[in-house]
Amino acid sequence: MPRLAATRRFVSSTGVRIYRIACDVLPGISGRVYLLLGAGPPTLVDAGSGEGPSTDQILAGLESIGGEFGEDFRPTQIERILVTHAH
Repeated sequence: MPRLAATRRFVSSTGVRIYRIACDVLPGISGRVYLLLGAGPPTLVDAGSGEGPSTDQILAGLESIGGEFGEDFRPTQIERILVTHAH
């Protein structure tokens, strides 16, 4: 399980909401993906590795944003994915 809080919210000085979602990228390696809301189309920065529980953890984090933070958001609204590196 990731050592970070599952999902954390940050707000930029321009009002962009940034959600950090922790996941186990690879066995024994914790990582993060980010959801950006309010900076153009809903954008996911990185997408995990697809290994082990990574995808399920990311989806659970995305699903929690509506209930935990009151956002009118569903994962199906993501229009853009930025991949910053490969695993």
